[in-house]
Amino acid sequence: MPHLLALLAALLLVVRLGILIHLHLSQPRIHPVRQAVSDYALSDGRRWFATMGVVGALVWVCLAVAVGTGLPGWSDRSSVTTQLLVLTASVLAAAALPTDAEGSPRTLTGVLHYAAAIVQFAILYGLTGNFVRLAATDPGLAPFAPILEPLRTVVLVSLIALVVALLPKVRHLFGVPERVFLVSTLAFYLLVAIGLAR
Repeated sequence: MPHLLALLAALLLVVRLGILIHLHLSQPRIHPVRQAVSDYALSDGRRWFATMGVVGALVWVCLAVAVGTGLPGWSDRSSVTTQLLVLTASVLAAAALPTDAEGSPRTLTGVLHYAAAIVQFAILYGLTGNFVRLAATDPGLAPFAPILEPLRTVVLVSLIALVVALLPKVRHLFGVPERVFLVSTLAFYLLVAIGLAR
């Protein structure tokens, strides 16, 4: 059962990437350099954005159960499982609570969206360390260890750049590091899911 859930998580991650690509191709009014991915929720692509959130939540639930039931001897199991479940909730919250449009006044919904996004991004990066360490001993993940470590570095650098891009002088570049972060974390966890499914 854990292996099947990990495989399902891998398939759902590919679906999530497909939806992200579809949003970029179908909503050219959202600028990929200047605007955040969350802005798709304010466009005609809002249903696809919501679907992407639901698919993402299913990914993290599947991984949480796969880790919780399939790695009983892992010392990080309880912590990682809990964080994956919190990640699930934050992804659903960010999808359900639309962001504020650029330049518009802050709303409670927008603030809650940002809070959910912060939790989401922090957990996505934080768990990379756990899985890189697991790859050193887990036979399923071991073949991906040489790739996971560099990917973790890409995730960290893009997260730092994303935070820097919140500054007013470089805010117009925010979309680039955010998209690098999202795609690199997607690639990282796709390899993790495939490794856990082996």
